[in-house]
Amino acid sequence: MKGQNCNSEYDDTMPPKRSREEILRRKREAEKTRMLKIKNDPIKLAEYKEKEKQKYLKKIEKGQRKRINQMTDREKRSTRRKWREYSSTYRQKKVVEHHTENFICETTPPLSDNEPHRENIPHIADRRVQEAKRRSWKQRKLRNRQIKQKDAYIFELKKKIKSQRQKYKRLKEKTKNDRKVQISPKTQIENMAKDPKQHGAVVKKAILQYNTCACLVHENIDLKLNALKCAKILPTVDSHQKLLETLCCDRYNETCLERTCDACCVKALRYSEFNNASTILCKQRTNKREVITDNKTNMQRFVTKYRKETIQITPRDLILELEHDLKTFFRHVFNMVHQYNSIRQMKESLTEMDAIIHMDFSENYSTKYNKEIQAFHFGGSRTQISLHTVVLYLTGATSSHCTISSNLSHGAGSIWAH
Repeated sequence: MKGQNCNSEYDDTMPPKRSREEILRRKREAEKTRMLKIKNDPIKLAEYKEKEKQKYLKKIEKGQRKRINQMTDREKRSTRRKWREYSSTYRQKKVVEHHTENFICETTPPLSDNEPHRENIPHIADRRVQEAKRRSWKQRKLRNRQIKQKDAYIFELKKKIKSQRQKYKRLKEKTKNDRKVQISPKTQIENMAKDPKQHGAVVKKAILQYNTCACLVHENIDLKLNALKCAKILPTVDSHQKLLETLCCDRYNETCLERTCDACCVKALRYSEFNNASTILCKQRTNKREVITDNKTNMQRFVTKYRKETIQITPRDLILELEHDLKTFFRHVFNMVHQYNSIRQMKESLTEMDAIIHMDFSENYSTKYNKEIQAFHFGGSRTQISLHTVVLYLTGATSSHCTISSNLSHGAGSIWAH
């Protein structure tokens, strides 16, 4: 009985045991109350902020807290993810507070009849502006998404068109081969010339296999300029075209080519510094007369042979040779320009009683049989022919001709005799 009385007395006097959740809840409430008192007092708030700042700095010194530049990539991602979550929670909280405040202001009646009613028109206007901004943002997002979809669709269409073009090209070539069209130089050039812009270099190479129009004067000037450029003595000029553009106002003006122009007659090439103790390799085309024995007549005769030789020369001597050859070169180019201008004027001023015959020869061609024996390739069995091309200019008409001659002489008298 006494034990029961003691237990009943103990139950009446002692409070019930709190749970862990209840203890934590009361701690949070007490902490909120304490922080609210600190925030309401400016002096305590400043002291609290300074205290928290010092605690933060001490943690950084001890290494308990890291700055963002001291973290690893994984820690950075985790920290920034938490920042985003905190910012999102803070913004949502502010939005809820704003809506709550607006709702209270709109729904709370006045405290007395004398107090004027609260106007809620500004709040309605704010909501309209926000709704308009939200609609504009949605429309802009939808428009950007549609543009991206269209761009992707256009890219796929272009890709498909390119693939179909390649298939069409291959099919066209296949059907062309199936027809067994006879391939000849004419058909090859016609196929390449269908698109001159794309196959310009190929067409030029097919029509002119090698350049036979360069004369000895132009070629030697180009070789010397190229040698000086390789030695970095004349780096900006490597051909006779650039040489004329550098020294002349107009490379097709006869006054500039005669070096009588007041503006460009004093122009000269600008050479870089060089070491004259070293030598330069320079190629030159030379002609030499040699004595040979004719196999048919067993008699000796002189022939002129042109060779491309490589010489070693000092930079100063090469520059002096180039400056010496410039006078001959300018005179040579002047004659060319003067002849072209004269012929053009004559063509433009032709009358019905006049005609111009422009005649020249092509290089020699070796003959070939459709079927040859092995011994034909040796000795003097293979003969040569010369092609003579002629262009006849009349008033309002032009005609071209080409004739074959077994005479291999290329003199003016031989051409006129032919």
